Amino acid sequence: MVKANCHCHTDHHAARHLLKLISCDVESFVLKVCHAFSHSSKNVSDLKECFEFLQEEYHQILRHLIR
Repeated sequence: MVKANCHCHTDHHAARHLLKLISCDVESFVLKVCHAFSHSSKNVSDLKECFEFLQEEYHQILRHLIR
């Protein structure tokens, strides 16, 4: 995703169009992506490089808690 205008609008439109195309549980997908990035320092460094390229501030991925 390339920064074009307001981040919220860009994310919203991308998510809206993506949801029309996928047939899986979105929450499950997000949790799998977070899990993949959080368990490998190489993946975290790659993610930080991506944020650097986009000139955005990196924040640690929050964990999902099941109660």
